[in-house]
Order: sequence, then C-alpha cells, then structure tokens
Amino acid sequence: MNTLTKTLVLLSMFLVCFSMFAEDVLLLRVGKVVTGKIEKEDDETVLINTKHGKMTYRKDEIDSIIYYEDFRKQYEQRFKKAEGDADALYNLGLWCKKQYQEREARECFEAAIKINPNHTGARGELGYRNLGGNWVTQEEYDRLLKENPDLKKEVPPREEKPPEEEKPNDGSENSNEKKEPTLTDESAIFWARQMVPEDLKERKKWMFERQKQKEFKTFHCSNHYIFFSNLSEELTRQHSMFLDQAYNELCRIFAYKGKQKVPFVVDFYANSEEYSSKEGGGGYGFYDGKRIVTYFGITGTQNGTGGIMLRESAHQFEDMVWGDYQRVKQKAQWVVDGIATYMQEARFNLSTGELKVGIVNSDRLEALKATIRRGQMPTIEGILSGAGGENEWWALCYFLIHYNQELYKQFTVYLAALKRKDCDAVQEFKNAFAKFDFKGLYENLKDYFIKLH
Repeated sequence: MNTLTKTLVLLSMFLVCFSMFAEDVLLLRVGKVVTGKIEKEDDETVLINTKHGKMTYRKDEIDSIIYYEDFRKQYEQRFKKAEGDADALYNLGLWCKKQYQEREARECFEAAIKINPNHTGARGELGYRNLGGNWVTQEEYDRLLKENPDLKKEVPPREEKPPEEEKPNDGSENSNEKKEPTLTDESAIFWARQMVPEDLKERKKWMFERQKQKEFKTFHCSNHYIFFSNLSEELTRQHSMFLDQAYNELCRIFAYKGKQKVPFVVDFYANSEEYSSKEGGGGYGFYDGKRIVTYFGITGTQNGTGGIMLRESAHQFEDMVWGDYQRVKQKAQWVVDGIATYMQEARFNLSTGELKVGIVNSDRLEALKATIRRGQMPTIEGILSGAGGENEWWALCYFLIHYNQELYKQFTVYLAALKRKDCDAVQEFKNAFAKFDFKGLYENLKDYFIKLH
C-alpha cells in the first residue's frame, strides 16, 4: 500500500469516527432532545437519522435546532481564546454541555485539569472524587473506601454562611481563610464559578469594567440580579424587578433559607440581531452556569421575553440550590424542566409590577386533558423514570405544589434531597412520599386536571 493510499484510508477512518460524534440537535417544544444527523430539511419538516433510526419532525414541533457544523465553528474559535486558561476552558465545557455536545465538553474539562490539576469544577464534570486530598475515579473511590473507610477526608455538606457570620479575622492562622470547595459542598462549587465579586467596592469596579468590555449601554442592580442591558434604564429596571419577584417565588417553592452570596447576572440584548452577533445565536436565550442571556422582543414562544427569563431564572436558581442543575437533570429531568415550565407560565405586568404565578396555559391544559382521556397519561413512576414530556412534567410539579399542603411539604423534602450528589432521584421521591399510595395519587392527579379550568 503506497503512502497516498494509506493517507486516504486514515482520512476516511477519521471522517467516519468524527461523523459518529458529530450530532445535530433538535430541541422539541415538548421538552425532549433528539440527537443525530440531519439528512433532509425543508420549510415544513426535518428528517434526522438517530441511533433509533430515521425520524421526521414537523417544524412546528421544534423549538430550535443546533447544527453541529455551526457549533463546531464557534467551538474552535472559543477554544483558541480559552487555551491556557483553566477557568475559561471549564466555562467553555459548560457551554458545550448546554449545546448537548458531550465530546467537546469533555475535551475542555480535560484541557482544564492539565493546566490546573486541582480545578474542582472540571474534576467534578469528569467524574472524579476527592479522597484524602487525591483525585480518583468514582470506581476507585468506591473500591478504596470499601477497603479502608478511614480514607475518607471529604468535607461534609453544609449551608453557606455570609462572610459577616463567619469567624472574625483576629489575626489567627485560620481565621476567615478562603478554602477550596469540595465536591460534597455543592453550593460552594456553584458560588466558586460566579463572576461577581463579593466585596462591594470591587463589585462596583467590576460592573463598570464589564459594561465597557461587553459594550452594554447600562447596568442595573436589583435585590437579586445585576442586569447588563442595551435597553432603556426604565425597561431594564422593570425586568429586574420582576425577576426579583420570581426569585422570591422560587425560594417559596423550594422552601429555601440559604444565602445568596452575590447577585445573579443577566445579559439583556435589545433585539435578536444583537443577541446573535454577540452570543452566536441559539434559541431565544440560555443560562450557561454564570449568567442568563436573552433579548427583548421575543415572539413565537410561551410568554415571549418574560417567559424565557423566568424559565432560565428557574434553572439558575436550581443551580444555586443543587450546585449543578445539569447533574440533577440527568437523573430527574421531569422536575428540573417541570419547575422551569411552571415559572415560564407566570405573568408579569410591566406597568403595575405584579407577578402572577400558578397560571395554567389553556392550550397546555387541553392537551393534557386529551392525553388523560385517551388513557395515555404516564404513571407517576413512569414520569420519575423519564416518561412523558414537558406537559406531563409540568403537571406533576403543579399538582405537588397546589393540590394540598401535605403534598407540597413532601415535595420540598424531595427537592432538598436532590442536592446530594450521590442521590438516587427515583428512590428519593419514593422515600419522600412513602406514606402515600402512588396509585391513589395518580388517580387524584388525573381527576385534578380533568376538573381544572
């Protein structure tokens, strides 16, 4: 075999392997994600070749499409900028996960730990555990602990305290020293990747610098958010005010008593063109682990711009409570996206400043009733295991929040249990609702929505 032939064979093998990982992504309106290779697309339908075979979807069933070729171009540009910076590579990896591209995400996390072997976030994403100060795989962790339980040196989970409640700086060796968060301290991991300085003087300086760097016209600080915006100050203030109310509502849903150490960040663009040019497009907005990004004037999705903000703010809040909402989503997507949909349905009046939650979308309700009447409503156990879609996930969350106080109380117990990194999401639900008959709950759920108006 001559050199040219060998080269062509190797190239063809590379292309075959590359195509196995290069997947386009369809984000369906029902909340499901479909990955594969788009083979044909026209104005009305998309034909995609998935691991389960070829499937055709109508365009009105699809919320957005992530084309792998477009993703890859953006990824290569961003990777070049991030090279040599462990934090930047870690954040790029989180962005890749948001685009449902696990291969590139892993590439970023592995590059990050080559630069900083003790990068907690990247190690966690790659499945490592810290045992006695050493990073080991989950398999090694389980084996070594079984052989010698005394090896375990991880810091147990704890609630984060604000700086003023910590040990005063009296000059002693260990007073108020900044410690690297461990993998069991999920909240600490979340706060470690936030970009807002805790010190108020530093924060003010940072806000001005970031406004200039990102070329935003203004920024506005509310109780829980910092908005960087290209809209008027009044519109920016109004949107930050309604997200403040959303934060308070999420605290109620989760029965959350923890401390928000620094405000959350929102990048708010004036229109879709600006959003696409600055962020590379991709749906109507997103939350990337550090900030919410969206734009003003969204149409074609539930409740427009406000709905997207509410949905992504739910994910941001879930991330704070659980430390990594994407980890929880892999185990219990129904509750992660069910709560996000619940919040997206809320209504906010910009003129009066009133936020109404617990709203039931009439189209969603009618679709749910039709599913129930056809006998196609998944059981509660089925939903816990991933059955159904956005309507069914929203329905179970809505039911547990509104049916009665006893169910809601146990729902908050379940939400708190999901913070544990090693939790079994299905078993935790069964534990939280152990005294309830699931068949009875299922019948009550169906009856509740059939009678709901």
